[in-house]
Amino acid sequence: MFKKLYNYLYVHRFINYFLAGSSAFVLDILVLIFFKEFLKLKPTIAVALGQIVVVVYVFYAHKFWSFKSSGNTTRQMKRFIMLLIANYFFSIAWMWLWIDAVGVSWPLGFGVHTVDVAYLILRTLNVIFAVSWNFFLYKFWVYRVVILPDNLAEISQKSE
Repeated sequence: MFKKLYNYLYVHRFINYFLAGSSAFVLDILVLIFFKEFLKLKPTIAVALGQIVVVVYVFYAHKFWSFKSSGNTTRQMKRFIMLLIANYFFSIAWMWLWIDAVGVSWPLGFGVHTVDVAYLILRTLNVIFAVSWNFFLYKFWVYRVVILPDNLAEISQKSE
């Protein structure tokens, strides 16, 4: 049973997608911590800037490793950017809603130093939601390769 599940997930590229996405998540969180804790930016601004850093990594990791797509990079990049824009605004709105509008705060103490970890937990939840819909959109829309018949040139010449 586990072998069948593994084979199904492998064939459907979910394992590679999960691993590439996990590494992107680690990069995302590290960049977020850097912007928030070291550059002292607000969590909303930190997410907005951090997404720019992570996006290029995600596109190429999924194109070449997760989905092994050799399709038209320009077409795929356009579709990726459309999905990215939707995810980008969802991420910013999510952080704004919970941190700025609702005022969620989860202080965690380390001796005399207290850190508010709400932004990290909320970002993690945001990523979990995005992963669920992005796999299917990447597989069946962004990185989908359209296989054309070998005689396409003949067909297009006859129609002219």
